[in-house]
Amino acid sequence: MTVSLLRVGIGFGLASIIAIPLGFCMALNLTSRNFLFPFFNFFRPIPPIAWMPLAILWFGIGHGPAVFLTMIAALFTILFSTMMGVEEISKEHLNIARCFQASKWLTFKEVIFPASFPSLFHGLRMGFGLSWMAVVGAEMIASTSGLGHMINVAQDSLRTDIVIIGMFTIGFTAYFCDFIFKKIGAHFMIWRDYRA
Repeated sequence: MTVSLLRVGIGFGLASIIAIPLGFCMALNLTSRNFLFPFFNFFRPIPPIAWMPLAILWFGIGHGPAVFLTMIAALFTILFSTMMGVEEISKEHLNIARCFQASKWLTFKEVIFPASFPSLFHGLRMGFGLSWMAVVGAEMIASTSGLGHMINVAQDSLRTDIVIIGMFTIGFTAYFCDFIFKKIGAHFMIWRDYRA
């Protein structure tokens, strides 16, 4: 389980580092949006598991493919949630910032980021769940460790008990991580009464 969580943590972290700045850039800059949006929108419907053959060719067997798939699984959800959060900001709020002659950085810091944070955070929460699902599939195919590999070996050995234990471990870990996300959301978004 520790190995699986490590892979999810790395893949999810990479996805967040890439997707959040890109999401803001595409939402705030029309040129970037027109150039990048068709590219990401084209690849978004492709299931993460479909990337597995390429991931194996590029990274071999082990950590590489699993980390890559967890990153791909979370990337698009975080990216588009960030964009949506910015696009849903009330124009009145932006106009008030302009009236006070706020700089672009101050407008971003005090208006755009706080207003888009709920959508961004929801994307992070959903992205983590998708990463967790992707890593299990990746470990079943291209790994010699982790929960997915354990379930695969147990299936070959006809050990139904270990398969069920693995499934319960996956479910419990996902539930616990989502609970942590919920608590973080409740802490940072008191005004939204965050209960989802």
